[in-house]
Amino acid sequence: MVSAQQLHQQSVLGGAAVESPWDDERFLTLLQDPIGDPRLDDIPDTTRNQVSQIANALLAKHIEPTVRRVAAVARELELPLPEPDLLAGLLMEIWWIRFNEIVPDDVEALQIHLKGAPAPDHPCCRFLQGLIHELTTHPPL
Repeated sequence: MVSAQQLHQQSVLGGAAVESPWDDERFLTLLQDPIGDPRLDDIPDTTRNQVSQIANALLAKHIEPTVRRVAAVARELELPLPEPDLLAGLLMEIWWIRFNEIVPDDVEALQIHLKGAPAPDHPCCRFLQGLIHELTTHPPL
């Protein structure tokens, strides 16, 4: 039996369904909690807020908040930083919130948003790739 994630990968990759470590339950959990890294819960609110403020300041200047950019600003301000993969997770949370503000069938806006993902190999990005593929293959009426 082919799982939902395998069907998603099939549509994205344009080939046969492939084995995936993401079973249906984990994929549905991803959609509810897109980042899904419990280590993020241990990051102090002050650090989360500082990362968010830096990211928002960059976005206000129309600069995507990448891990490298946010880390550079934080170092310049002498702020504490989580390790790079956790910083990427925090930035993906911000990215996901911004994703939810996009009109669902605005393919161009979705593509631009995907290009600005701080962790392009994250499962959330694969989800968005599949959504874009479906919208371009089967446009809404």
